[in-house]
Amino acid sequence: MYGSNEAGYVSSMRGNVEFGSVWPGAQVEVVGDRDQPLPFGEMGRIRVKTDCMVEGYLNDPEATARVFRNGWFYSGDLGILHDARRLQVIGRGDDLLNIGWNKFSPDMLEGLTLAAGGIGDVGVCSVPNADGIEEIAIAVSDPRGSPQELLERITYAFRDIEIGRFHLLRLDRIPRNANGKIQRNCLKDAAIRSMRPRE
Repeated sequence: MYGSNEAGYVSSMRGNVEFGSVWPGAQVEVVGDRDQPLPFGEMGRIRVKTDCMVEGYLNDPEATARVFRNGWFYSGDLGILHDARRLQVIGRGDDLLNIGWNKFSPDMLEGLTLAAGGIGDVGVCSVPNADGIEEIAIAVSDPRGSPQELLERITYAFRDIEIGRFHLLRLDRIPRNANGKIQRNCLKDAAIRSMRPRE
């Protein structure tokens, strides 16, 4: 199920598919940076209208103005509409990694890493290199196999995407909040500490 407290249910998936069917009573658009609807198949920000959505937040005009505009609720998520009724949710827009002018969802990279097998948990973030340029860091916990085997499995899992150089790190645990969501700032701090040369 995909939805929110503000707009109710928007779409649902059945089986092992990447996209969900948009519910009756829900209207979905994927828009670009200027709020223009994007063609089918392009990734952008998800906005929705439903027959049960609220119009704003009580006593919070700033938050209301930020996510409720022109009758639409802006969920903060990224997605792809494959046609008018098939929605693929990519992940949170504020989590998106901007690496060398390419944008990557950490959720997608984490899914590919887990699919490589032999990993207890994974978290993906970006870290600055020596020149201050952001690169991808893949932090894993409880990995099986040698570091070289792990690197080979993950490199193969990324064979269809161009992410450039990435750093593979081992952490005792991936920082998550009480709801199980990865704490990206804590993960980034842990990754940077892990990459520092030991004195």
